[in-house]
Amino acid sequence: RPSRSPAAIRRATALLHDAALGRGRDDCEGALRRILLSGVDPDSIADEVIPEVARRLGQDWVDDTSSFAEVTLGCAQLQLILHALDPVWDRGHSGIGPDNRPLVLLAMPKGAQHTLGATVLSTQLRRRGCSVQKMDGLPDDAVRADLSAGAIDAVLVSASLGDDPADIARTIAAIRDAGTAAPPIVIGGTLLQDVDDLAGLTGADHATADLDAALSAASLSPA
Repeated sequence: RPSRSPAAIRRATALLHDAALGRGRDDCEGALRRILLSGVDPDSIADEVIPEVARRLGQDWVDDTSSFAEVTLGCAQLQLILHALDPVWDRGHSGIGPDNRPLVLLAMPKGAQHTLGATVLSTQLRRRGCSVQKMDGLPDDAVRADLSAGAIDAVLVSASLGDDPADIARTIAAIRDAGTAAPPIVIGGTLLQDVDDLAGLTGADHATADLDAALSAASLSPA
């Protein structure tokens, strides 16, 4: 049976942290197999284990117990694990072709350093029944065409500490300019902790760190 006990999550976190840094007996794929065999379910790995390992990797760098290169490689390994879990949540989520599921554009400012967090968020969206399209920076031709055609049901903007609100504002303005009627735009992420009235500052319609609240604000009901 799947285990979400705090003790099981702690053991899985420690195992994956060591593996991501290459300091355990397992590489990341081996660690993932052991964690799954221990009964920790994929949703818990994505929502609890991987974000906590990422936080610890960042703290390792701050504490100078791991190098920037080690932390960067470790975060890349965590993204590979999420991709390895893709088949568990795969519901034909490419966003290409006719689809009854809402299409969410997950936008990040150009050069954002928090791609792991956005990858975690994309798995959460897909598990709630959404199709996800990612965008880094300004809309390209394909995204503009989808916005112009009204194919995108909502835009979620992922903003982390260190992102420039001015860059985010330019991204949101470009999204609005791409279609005659822009879908609801909701901004979230750790930057909310550091900036007052982030929605007003960037031109988003709503701001929240809660995914279900974000979907509700965008008139999408969680599955």
